[in-house]
Amino acid sequence: MERDVPLYDPGVLIGHGWHLTAPIWQNEELIGALFAQEPTNPGRPLKLYESDLLASYGAVLANLIGRLQNEQAVQESLRMQQILHEVNLDLSQVQTLDDLFKEAVQLGHDRLDLERFSIYLYHEDRGAFAATFGVDAKGRFRDERGGEYDLSMPDVVVTFKDMRQRIIVAENSTLWDEGNQAGEGWHITVPIRLQNVLYGVMFTDNLITRRDLPSYLPDMMSAFSSIVGNQIERKLAEQSVTAALAESQRLYEMSAQLNAAASMDEILEAVVVPVAGQGLAAANLFTLEMDGNGRPEWMEW
Repeated sequence: MERDVPLYDPGVLIGHGWHLTAPIWQNEELIGALFAQEPTNPGRPLKLYESDLLASYGAVLANLIGRLQNEQAVQESLRMQQILHEVNLDLSQVQTLDDLFKEAVQLGHDRLDLERFSIYLYHEDRGAFAATFGVDAKGRFRDERGGEYDLSMPDVVVTFKDMRQRIIVAENSTLWDEGNQAGEGWHITVPIRLQNVLYGVMFTDNLITRRDLPSYLPDMMSAFSSIVGNQIERKLAEQSVTAALAESQRLYEMSAQLNAAASMDEILEAVVVPVAGQGLAAANLFTLEMDGNGRPEWMEW
C-alpha cells in the first residue's frame, strides 16, 4: 500500500491519494497484478479490510486462471489425441516405405502444425543419418533423399541408444538449414525405434514463425514417433510376407517344371534359369556321374 501518491486514470494525472497493489501468483510465478486507488472523491480513508480483500481477490483469480488453463490443456490433449489417431489411420493406407515417410512429413506439417519437420534414417555402418522428406525454411514440402548428415551435436546416437531417453529439447539454440546457419530458436528431436533399435529420428523447430515452444509439443512428437515406428515395422513385415509368398510361388512353379521335365535341358531350364534370375552373377548345375573307371565325378551342364 502506498499513500499520497500520484493517481492516474488512465495515464492522466487526476490527483493524489492512496494506492493498492496485489500480485497474482501461480505456482510461485508472477502472472499478473490487481490495482486499486483512492476514488475520485479525495479524502476517503482506506478501509481496514480493503487491502486484505484485494489480496484475497487476487488469490481467487489465480485459482480461476489455473483451472481454466488446466481445462484448456485437457481439451488440447484430447484434440491432439484425436488428430494422432486420424494420422495413424492415414499412414496405415500407404503402400511403400518412401510413401510412408512422405505422408508422415506432410501430415506432421498439415495436421500437427509442425513448422519445419523432417525424418532421417540412421545408418550405423556410415555413422550418418540419411534424409527422406522434409519441410524447408519457407514451409514448402521437399524431397530431401540423397542427403546425409552427422547429427552429433548433441550426440543424438549416444543419447537415443539409451532406451530411457525419448526426446531432446533444445531452446535458444542455433538452427540450421541444409548445412547453413539459419537462425536461433528451439528444436526437438525424437527417436524412431524398431524393437529397441535406433532406426531414425524426427526433427522439428520454430525457424519459420519463431513461436514459443508449445507445452504439449514434446509429448506429441514422442507419440508421433511411436506411431511412425509402428507403421514402419508393419510395412517391413508386409514386405517380408510378400517376398516369402513370391519365393514360395517360384519354388512351386520350379517343382512343377521339374516334375514335368523329360530331359536334362528341361531340368536346366526349370532350375538354373529361375535361380540366375534372382540377381546371382552365375548359376550352374552339376550332376554326379561315373567315369569310365567307375569313379564318381561332377559334371557341369
